[in-house]
Amino acid sequence: MKNYYEYWYKRFIKDGLKACKTIIGLGLAFGLGYSVSLPIGILFFLWVLVEALIDRN
Repeated sequence: MKNYYEYWYKRFIKDGLKACKTIIGLGLAFGLGYSVSLPIGILFFLWVLVEALIDRN
């Protein structure tokens, strides 16, 4: 039963929080690029992308 809970914890809680963090980061990158300046939005987008790729492993 312990393995069952560990599987669902990893599947929904851990991976779900990573997905929410990435979606919020992409939204912030779009907002910064649209309202503040495009280079800042692009840099924030690249930062979110690199963080997501590092977090994947």
